[in-house]
Amino acid sequence: TCSEVSLSFDGLTSNSVNILYTSTGSVSGFQFDVSGLDLTGGSIDVDAENTGWQVLVNNETVLGFTLTGDNLPAGSGDVLVSLSFDAATAESSSLSLGVDGLGNVDGTVTDGNGNAYATINLGGDLTHGPIDCAGVYGGSSVTDQCGICDSDSSNDCTQDCAGVWGGDDLLDNCGTCDDDSSNDCIQDCS
Repeated sequence: TCSEVSLSFDGLTSNSVNILYTSTGSVSGFQFDVSGLDLTGGSIDVDAENTGWQVLVNNETVLGFTLTGDNLPAGSGDVLVSLSFDAATAESSSLSLGVDGLGNVDGTVTDGNGNAYATINLGGDLTHGPIDCAGVYGGSSVTDQCGICDSDSSNDCTQDCAGVWGGDDLLDNCGTCDDDSSNDCIQDCS
């Protein structure tokens, strides 16, 4: 039978995401690219059986390998690697095997014998959302009528009585709308 492995995103937080794997056999190494995230590191959940694993991250490329021959077992939706990142850098992220400067595919996932899996399936994109006014993909900041960009609606400016956003005009007891308190009328007690 042909060897096959599938990779997919899971468990997105504000600064980490897991890459899951399902495989027909064990895994001795991997190299793939993740677009749309400013990656800062990666780790494998090591236990007593796979303590020799190293994970390196450089720009979009993730490289994982074992120095001791402790292969990861055949997976069925298990976490291959947990990646940390500073920020999303695009509306979505995707997995790929990457290409070198000559256009050749340079990523792979290898089985327990060090051979590349015959079929590598890459799951769907991870959607972050469009960029907001603060420059954050998937962010919730909006620009209010006074040009202030934030995600706090309690400080949004309002219109004054003259219809000016963030204006200072007030309506006095005589119905005059302006910002001059010296011309406010005074009502008598009668």
